[in-house]
Amino acid sequence: MQLVQVAISVPNQQIINITNHLQQTPLHLAVITHQPRVAGFLLQAGADPTLLDRYGNSVVHLAIHLDDEEMLKTLLCHLGPQTLPLLEIPNYFGLFPVHLAVKCAKLASLELLVEKGADVNAAEWQSGRTPLHLAVEMDNLNMAACLIKKLGADVNAQTSAGNTPLHLAAGLGSPILTKMLISAGADILCENDEPILDPSSQPNSDVELDEEECVTEMGETCGELTKQGLDYIPILENEQSKTRETNQGRGHTPLDLTCSQKVREILLQVLKQDAGKKQAGISSAPKQGNILLLNNDVLQRLEKLLNQGCQGANWTELAKKLGLCSLVEMFKDTVSPSRRLLLSYEISGGSLEGLLEALGSMGLTEGVSLLQRLETFDKLQSADLKEDSAYGSQSVEAEPAALSGKLQPAPLLEPPSPLPHNQQEQVH
Repeated sequence: MQLVQVAISVPNQQIINITNHLQQTPLHLAVITHQPRVAGFLLQAGADPTLLDRYGNSVVHLAIHLDDEEMLKTLLCHLGPQTLPLLEIPNYFGLFPVHLAVKCAKLASLELLVEKGADVNAAEWQSGRTPLHLAVEMDNLNMAACLIKKLGADVNAQTSAGNTPLHLAAGLGSPILTKMLISAGADILCENDEPILDPSSQPNSDVELDEEECVTEMGETCGELTKQGLDYIPILENEQSKTRETNQGRGHTPLDLTCSQKVREILLQVLKQDAGKKQAGISSAPKQGNILLLNNDVLQRLEKLLNQGCQGANWTELAKKLGLCSLVEMFKDTVSPSRRLLLSYEISGGSLEGLLEALGSMGLTEGVSLLQRLETFDKLQSADLKEDSAYGSQSVEAEPAALSGKLQPAPLLEPPSPLPHNQQEQVH
C-alpha cells in the first residue's frame, strides 16, 4: 500500500499504470495474484481499468479466468462509470466477459455479469455465437438451463452462419438439449445460411444421402398423418416439396443437421403436432405451465423417496411416466440415477404439473405433498412481489450506477485455446 502511495505521489509519471513486457499493469498483477484489497486500493488511487494486456484481456477477463469471484465483485464495485464499457469490449479473441464466463464454466460469474448489465445475448466476434450457443456446444446442460430459464437468453439467436442453438444441439445429437430448447420456444423450421445443394450437382455426395433420408422420413410421416384423417399437412408437405424441387436457396434446418435418431424423432414429432394443430386451427405456441425449478432441499427429499425401493417408488417407473425412457440406460450405472433423472426433466423444460401427475399416478403422495407445498410457496412469493412492486422501484433507484454499469474484457494469463467454431461451421 505504501508503494502505491509513493507511486501516485510522483507528478506527471503515471507510474500506477506502467506496464511490463506482457503489457500488464499493477492492477493486472493484483488480479493475477488474488489480492482484491490491493486491486480495490489501486482503483481508488486512479489505476486505469480499461488497459488491456497483450491478449486484449482486461482485469475483468482475468478475474473470470482465474475463477476469483471475490475479485470480480471488488472490480465491479470500484469500476463506476467504466463498468459498462468493460462489459461491452471483447478481447483479441473476440470474447466478451460473458462468453469467457461460459467457456470457463463459471456460472456464478456469469450471473453477476448479467446482473451488472452485461448483454446475455452478446455475439462473440469470431463466428457470432451467443453465450447460449457456447453452452450448447459444450453440452453444458446446467449452464444452458440457467441462461434460458434464469437469464432470459434468446433461444432463436443466430450465428454468422445462421445457426441457432437448436441447430447446434441437433448437430451434437443431444435429446435433452433439443427438448429443452424446443420447450423454451426454439424454431425447429429455422434455416441457417448454408444452402442445401442440388442433388443433381453431387450425385454421390453425403448431402444427397442425407436429403433422401430426410425426404423419405418426412414422406412417411405425411402418410401416417393422412391415415389419421389429416388430408393435407402444409408444414411437412412444404418441407418435402422444397427438398425435392427447390433445394437451391434453402438453408439447413435442425432436422437436416442431426445424425441422431432420437433427436430426429423428437423434431419429427413436434412437426407432426404443429401440423395437426394448424390443420385443426389451434395455435402451435407451446403452453409453458409452471416451469419446474427444484431447489436442492426438495431435490434431495425426492431423491430419497425414489431410492426407498418400494414397489412403484423407483426412478425407472418415474422415467416411463415422464416420457424419458431413453435416459434409463444412460443413468442406470450412475451414483444417483434418480437425481440425474429429475435434473434432466427440469433442464428439458418439464413442468411442475407434469411431475405432480407422474408422482400421483405412482401413489407417491409424500412427493406430491412436497411439490404442492413448493407451488403454494412460489405463488405466495409472487403475490408478495406484486404487492411490493411500488416500493421496489425506490430500491432500484438507490443503485442506478451499479445496475446500468458494464465491464470491459479482462486479460488471460496465457493464450486461450482456439475457439471451437469449426464444429459450428461444419455441422451442416
